[in-house]
Amino acid sequence: MHRWVGSGDTFAGHRTWQPGEDARHLDWDLFGRLDQPFVRVYEREAAESWVLLLDVSDSMDLGLAAGQSKLQLASEVVLGVAALALEARATLTVVTSEGQRCVVRRTADQGELMGFLARIVASDVGLGESGGAPLGALLSAASTRERAGRVLVVGDLDEVTTDELLALDAPGRDVVVLRVLAQVELAPVEGLFGDGARVVELTELESAESLPATVATARAYERLLGAELDHWRRVCARHRVTHHVVEAGHDTSFEDVLDALLAGGCV
Repeated sequence: MHRWVGSGDTFAGHRTWQPGEDARHLDWDLFGRLDQPFVRVYEREAAESWVLLLDVSDSMDLGLAAGQSKLQLASEVVLGVAALALEARATLTVVTSEGQRCVVRRTADQGELMGFLARIVASDVGLGESGGAPLGALLSAASTRERAGRVLVVGDLDEVTTDELLALDAPGRDVVVLRVLAQVELAPVEGLFGDGARVVELTELESAESLPATVATARAYERLLGAELDHWRRVCARHRVTHHVVEAGHDTSFEDVLDALLAGGCV
């Protein structure tokens, strides 16, 4: 499982003391300076806590006309990550951008997670006309609320900035981003105009303005997306955050995504 399993008692950071915990574990020096209770976290403890932040905003409903949406693929990836967490003897907390939570501590919890994800995919929460909470606010809050050794972000990162993502970065923590995009987003000229397909409009990335669906605007969109992805890759590489782009399509399975993570030593 590479570095995703804690290796010992190397200091990894602090987390907030929880009521009921043994007060002997408090970092009294830090308590004296800040007047707030914290406990020291070591690699072994951090590795046993994983957090997965799942984007369920309305843009995740985009996908194939008759097939897999981005949210459907993302949900399957979550189930695969849960299995890896159990293998690593870690607790996985799944938090959606709408604030729903599901915790997987043992094999029996996988059934509950499956139902949790099925309800999200099947419901209108965060999708379509109901609108959805953006992921950015969750990223900004997670670095202080969640004391995890490894954090995965799964979604299309629509309207999310690199600064918001880097709020997750902390000493002793691994951050992995799985950016799930539809084929029509990655290759708009082919997706929108291939085989006679047409759409009414495109959304220009920087201004969010609607544009006529022409080959020229599709190519412009493609250039903008390419520049944005290059920027994300550079920033993530500089901060040692793993960044993968995943295409939701007929030929993509959650096994393919997990295999890529395993091959890259991310899990």
